[in-house]
Amino acid sequence: MKYFTPNFQAKILIALFLGLTSILSFGEGTKQTAPNSSDEVSLCVNNSTYGRFARFGSSDEQRLYIRVQNPNSEKVYLGFSRAKSTPTGSSLNSRFRILDPNGNVVYGPQLLDGTTSNISGWSEAVNGPNGIDGTTNGYDAFVFNPAGHPAGDYWIEFERTYGSTYELHYNYYDITVAAGTNSIDGRVWSKRWALSLPDANTNFNGAFYVFAPDIGHTAGDVTQEGFVSKIDYDGAGFRPWYFNVSFNSTGTGNTGNAAQDRKSVKNALATSPEYEVFLTDPDINIWQNGSYQDQITDIHLNRCAIDDNCINVTVYGSGDVEALIDLHPEGAPDGIYSPGTADRILVAHVDPDPLLPPPFTVCIPWDGLDGNDNLVEVDETFVIVVTFAQAAFHFPVYDIEENQFGFSASTVRPASPPGYVLDFYWDDSNIAYPSYTGSPLVNLGGCTPSTTPPGGCHTWNGFTGSNNTPQYGNRNTINTWWYAYREHASSSVMMPDYIVANGEIDFFASPLNPIALEGTYSWANNGNPFGDEVLWSTSGTGTFNPNPATTTQYTPSAADIANGSVVITMYPDPDFDCTTPEHSFTIYFCTLDATVETQDVSCF
Repeated sequence: MKYFTPNFQAKILIALFLGLTSILSFGEGTKQTAPNSSDEVSLCVNNSTYGRFARFGSSDEQRLYIRVQNPNSEKVYLGFSRAKSTPTGSSLNSRFRILDPNGNVVYGPQLLDGTTSNISGWSEAVNGPNGIDGTTNGYDAFVFNPAGHPAGDYWIEFERTYGSTYELHYNYYDITVAAGTNSIDGRVWSKRWALSLPDANTNFNGAFYVFAPDIGHTAGDVTQEGFVSKIDYDGAGFRPWYFNVSFNSTGTGNTGNAAQDRKSVKNALATSPEYEVFLTDPDINIWQNGSYQDQITDIHLNRCAIDDNCINVTVYGSGDVEALIDLHPEGAPDGIYSPGTADRILVAHVDPDPLLPPPFTVCIPWDGLDGNDNLVEVDETFVIVVTFAQAAFHFPVYDIEENQFGFSASTVRPASPPGYVLDFYWDDSNIAYPSYTGSPLVNLGGCTPSTTPPGGCHTWNGFTGSNNTPQYGNRNTINTWWYAYREHASSSVMMPDYIVANGEIDFFASPLNPIALEGTYSWANNGNPFGDEVLWSTSGTGTFNPNPATTTQYTPSAADIANGSVVITMYPDPDFDCTTPEHSFTIYFCTLDATVETQDVSCF
């Protein structure tokens, strides 16, 4: 739990004395997460709310990974300040160890106490290990030599020297991979970084680099291809206190309902770590560039039942597909989604089997209603604008007290296609609190963040310090997303007619004789028949004669009669590409109940 401790004046004085100093150096750690000498940011280990990051026995999404690509020529240099119980708490003893890609301990446990902890302050941490890149004013590193061990992702774990369930905070830290005396940046990553600041008034000014794999290229110990984005909090007024940094391709959920999965979630942690997140640009020799390509090849609309429409889109990759049913302004659509109008926007996620070759066709379901819940009339002509988004970067972040000015994001590599503008999107319709910045609850049309912080998009503030009461960011998971690239295509379509069933409704029948059934399908508006024949099925074990047929006889089985009823389903044998509409009804079996009473009669 967090506690509100205002100390703005003290922080301003510290900033004035220390200055916003940056030091040109190599290595990965405090240099990136606390880029200014006045910044106070700790590595947060084994906190239960924030994923138990980097603890002994950590799982994949908890691990702090170090990539060693050439074990016989590379070494890992490490430095840590003495751990604390909280970011500003008492010092305590801890230890760390390194495990190889197979889970074997290959270094440590190494004690970190008042004598062995090898970083004493910010300057040492950002200068890096002595002897690497000519550094003489850094720290004397712990050195792990992986010679003789496999290439791949090693990971580092920490724990207290007593009580493995307790959390740890390292105010200063550095991990440097080097070949000889030259450092190699972009080798330290996690799926779920955990960091902590002194209080809810402290700004986080660091930056992260996120790698989203390209379709068909999986993560692992070999090289892969993908897209790199940088997220920068410098000057954003981003006040998280404790927080995780993780990214994924779907949002706060992964249910398959893309529109719901990307919504922010009230009063719950819902981050779903997936992507590899770095402190610097990932080593391009390992995490190589993906490629952009034209993705949308076909758009067409199918319709069966009145509320069963399918916007079919054919694409060449994985990602998000949005369909704007452009009905606003009336009679003069503008190609822009306008909330609160007749415009309707739908979304689906394309996640094909990587073993299947493209192209891939996805159906975006549509109930036939416009943005005002009115049924679009048959034969009405309108435009569908389809957007295919390659490499979605979803940033669901939990329990961020304030994001006053907005973080920024930018494409690192490969360079975006000419003219492409990176926009932020969000859907906070589940968050019932004001942002106090004028930021709308929902923005599906896109907001362009500044490449120079502050970003100015998706902002909120007004944290009162009442931590037990959810507020806009406090104790909620707020999701913001953007894309490496988005391509647009449009198609003018006419609203098709729909199919209606002309069949039986629920009825009672005697089971003693075959039951006559009749059914057809036709187009609702022009009355023409649909389908060549009608096929029949049953929830029971009876038989149809004939089947398929528009007129048939159903003979119930003994089991059907014993059950007392049976559900009959009819569906057409379609004569074009259409989701098969079904029509079901129930037959209830009735029998004659009779009693016989006898009476003896005598007469003269």
